[in-house]
Amino acid sequence: MNLFHGPLWDTILQILRDPIFALVFSVFLAILASRVVRRVIKALLYLGALATFIWLVTHNKSFAEVCIAIVGAAFKILLVLIGALALIIVVAIICVLIMFIISKPSPSRLRKLSSPWNILSASQAAEGTFPLSKNREMQAELAIGHVDAEHAIILLHEKGQRAIKLTHDFFSIFEYLVDDIDEDHPFRAFISLLHIYFSGLSVHMALIREIHRACNEEIMDLVSILPAIFLDADVQILHDMASAKTFLPDKDEWENLMDDADTSIPYVLLRLFCLHRNWKEVCTILYKGYRYVTLLDEYKEAL
Repeated sequence: MNLFHGPLWDTILQILRDPIFALVFSVFLAILASRVVRRVIKALLYLGALATFIWLVTHNKSFAEVCIAIVGAAFKILLVLIGALALIIVVAIICVLIMFIISKPSPSRLRKLSSPWNILSASQAAEGTFPLSKNREMQAELAIGHVDAEHAIILLHEKGQRAIKLTHDFFSIFEYLVDDIDEDHPFRAFISLLHIYFSGLSVHMALIREIHRACNEEIMDLVSILPAIFLDADVQILHDMASAKTFLPDKDEWENLMDDADTSIPYVLLRLFCLHRNWKEVCTILYKGYRYVTLLDEYKEAL
């Protein structure tokens, strides 16, 4: 049977050649090409695919098992990806915090601090309130190796004032560190404290070491004049203080300090705090200054 010959084919060709059919067909194609119709057709196809999928899952056991296996594997892969992403985020946050903690403060935030040598020279000028004649008398007495009680008190008082001014200059280094602590936000305050402990002193260590040298020189200067004040002066402790790179209180001395301050801080916290070498030097300077002033008071009381 030849499909392209016969009355049926002739009828079809006649219909296709009809202008009315061409018009109707073009309108139909235009309707199909519209966005709304495309969306409707697409929605119908999606609904049909979903209905087919549901029917296969509910009526075909093997197909349902395959789908469950695929979904389970995809879910496991998704969990692994989420865990890996969370780990990467945590590591990134820790790295950022570490970089912040160990980073040096911006120089624009630092205050210009005076040199300890300027403080010492200023304190010497400020303390020279006694008459020039007395100053000459004290220099003469120091030269011969004997200073009377009145002049000895003046010398010890002057050295105490120098130590206090040097300590004041030392404490001014830490003023900006306290300003950086956000007390209203505990977490930010904790991060700021870590930053201060690990790198807050980095830009100031040159000045801190210079103050430490000035402190040692003040102690040695007292060693040089003490024998002229006391015939049997024991200067060994002063020698030990000036020569020691690390000079910290022992447990009993620390407990006495805490009793005097009416507070209670375990000695082990001091040792842990001093694990960082910069803060160990800070504590050394503070304790040297404390012992130096205490000894000056004892010497003045002994006169």
